[in-house]
Amino acid sequence: MTAVENKPARHTRRTRELVVQLNTRVSLESRDLIDEIASREGLSIRSVVEQAIEAQWGHLRTNSDD
Repeated sequence: MTAVENKPARHTRRTRELVVQLNTRVSLESRDLIDEIASREGLSIRSVVEQAIEAQWGHLRTNSDD
């Protein structure tokens, strides 16, 4: 896992979020769609992927660490 520093607002403490490097291959069509959504919505590729996973399978989460 990798710790990533979140950009803090002024006068707040920095927090670290644990992330996992996910090296995976997707089809060109999927990548084009991810890029289009990221551009249109002003999101990072990471955000697009995370939001899609949450929307599709988030209800299956067995713990509530949110």
